[in-house]
Amino acid sequence: MAIARYKWIDRLRDASRVLAVSLDDEMLLDDQGGTAMSAAVLDNLLGQLKPAQASVIRLVKLRGLSIARASGAAGQSAALVKINLHRSPKKVAALASYPQREMETSGLTQAKAE
Repeated sequence: MAIARYKWIDRLRDASRVLAVSLDDEMLLDDQGGTAMSAAVLDNLLGQLKPAQASVIRLVKLRGLSIARASGAAGQSAALVKINLHRSPKKVAALASYPQREMETSGLTQAKAE
């Protein structure tokens, strides 16, 4: 009896590994609109930074270069690259929250809520 049970369990495991999924027209595709919007917003925010800061953010944070390689590519010292990496996210966060604060002070968010 035990052998039959183990064989049955093995067949269930095998069947679950080979389970085929049919491709239907109803399958939902990932929406890439949000990703494209985020990329456009990030590019806009980086465009508002100083060029040296924006290039360092793109090189280190987006492309994954090391501090030394980004230093050579940007023409900045390693210390300056570190300083720009430290200051830039704060500036980007301030720029990103600025439109929201502007809307709150002008009363636009209250008008939308009503």
